[in-house]
Amino acid sequence: MLPSAATSQPVVSPTATCWIASPGPNRIWVAVRNTPVTFTTAQAVLPDTTPPVISPPSAEVTRSGATIVWITDEAATSRVEYGLTPECLETTARDPALTTCHCVGLTGLEAGQTYHYRVISTDAAGNESVSASDVFTAAKPRSMMPGWVPLGLALIGGLGTATYFVGRKITGDPS
Repeated sequence: MLPSAATSQPVVSPTATCWIASPGPNRIWVAVRNTPVTFTTAQAVLPDTTPPVISPPSAEVTRSGATIVWITDEAATSRVEYGLTPECLETTARDPALTTCHCVGLTGLEAGQTYHYRVISTDAAGNESVSASDVFTAAKPRSMMPGWVPLGLALIGGLGTATYFVGRKITGDPS
């Protein structure tokens, strides 16, 4: 028998008498001719309104640029906005693939320049998250010969062409 507090008035038809009770969300008890039957209703599908959670991004600086990496708690797109000041993040690099591990490469950076950046991820439902702004400094070019400052390259022609490094030896800190 169904609990009396949750039981509705009986529904009488020519073939059966039914009592319906709802003991909790998504559950209904039905008694037909005093034989209890339990079934679960379909869960309502609610729209996704939660943006992805972004881990703090980090910049891996290389000789040819930088790679910005971060993770999200759900599959989302990858976008990095960067520039020379936090107010002017004008350049964008992106990857439209939905993923939780994000890795966006930045190229064409000015050596030794400090860049401000932030990451943006958007999930399949269109919910967008934006990280806090952070900074990295683009790598300075390395000398072809440690301890020497490049002054130029000399080309010597003739039957063949050879390229020679022209520089001067420095002492102390080479940076």
